[in-house]
Amino acid sequence: MGSVVVQRGTPAAGVVSALPSGESAVDLMGLPMSTDLAPEATIGQCLSLLDADAFLVLRDGVLVCEEYGTPEAEHTPHPLMSVTKSVVGCLAGMLIADGLLDPDAAASGYVPDLARGGYARATVRDLLDMRTGGDYRETYDDPAGELGRLGQICGWWPRTEPDLPGAVRPWLATIDRPATPGGPFAYRSADTEVLGWVIETITGTALPELVGRRLLSPIGAEADGVFEVDPAGDALASGGLALVPRDVVRLGRLVLDGGAVGEHQVLPSRFLKDTWTGQPDSVAAFHHRVGAAVGQDAPYPPKGLYRNQFWVLEQGRRRLLALGVHGQLLLVDGDARVVVVLLSNWPVPQDPRRFDTGLAVALQVTRAIGEHPEHGLSLHG
Repeated sequence: MGSVVVQRGTPAAGVVSALPSGESAVDLMGLPMSTDLAPEATIGQCLSLLDADAFLVLRDGVLVCEEYGTPEAEHTPHPLMSVTKSVVGCLAGMLIADGLLDPDAAASGYVPDLARGGYARATVRDLLDMRTGGDYRETYDDPAGELGRLGQICGWWPRTEPDLPGAVRPWLATIDRPATPGGPFAYRSADTEVLGWVIETITGTALPELVGRRLLSPIGAEADGVFEVDPAGDALASGGLALVPRDVVRLGRLVLDGGAVGEHQVLPSRFLKDTWTGQPDSVAAFHHRVGAAVGQDAPYPPKGLYRNQFWVLEQGRRRLLALGVHGQLLLVDGDARVVVVLLSNWPVPQDPRRFDTGLAVALQVTRAIGEHPEHGLSLHG
């Protein structure tokens, strides 16, 4: 599996966007935590248990916490895994605002190759909200499953099925399991791969270039990113992007600021509002799958949903999550004016106890800072 550089380009202002550092009136690393993984611990101790490479907290534009597991983690592009999906969702939101992409149109109308397989009836909206999968369950321990086949094609895992295509998109075009347009939510990486294919077809531009030109350059990124590609050279939309940690914070700040950088509207505010609002049946569609596992006491509230490739903590509230395997998390809380970035290297893709602890850490920090007045911050410069 190869990779390409995501060039950050030249920001409109001609300089890297500043991230002023400061101090929180709350001792974030010393905040007490209690989870199944860490019954009696501080956030600092939890980060060690989570194998955290980077932990950054932004409050009202001020970077009040910046911790790294190793010195090189500060300047090395970190694999974002499925946080990439949310970045691709943002690109789709831009194209919708540009009038180039109709969320209610069939994806096969943009990519005719999709008309012969399981995605023939799926709409762009179905892809954005992952409502194509019906009873699909994405698992990492089944090499013969859909994700397993994707991994074989990409070179993540050894090939056990020699007849699989040599690239992702020919495989997407021939997936034979019927999709269920407008059905219940079912997390499915193939949906984002199809969405990326649609975006590239509409624009005639590769995803790495689009991410660099339409996101990294406007936010004033400090470093180029990296995008993994499949054997055909197509970017892996479902999890291939890597960025340095502070540029992940800058993306979070973009969302926090309603999609604007100064007076320049980069990400449509209507797209963001649609993301945290969803549609009337979004919560029901989400909980059709996860409702039994998510209770009132769980860190994920019962009014959550999935929209535009983001996890929404509670319908109507400006609290968005982007998540990735091996412990990647971006939390944007518009009410508390806080962005939390947690980038980790779990030894396994999925770990419920680590996931619960990571999300609890982010929410605990958000609560602690959000309850504190703005004058509780002191700038370093």
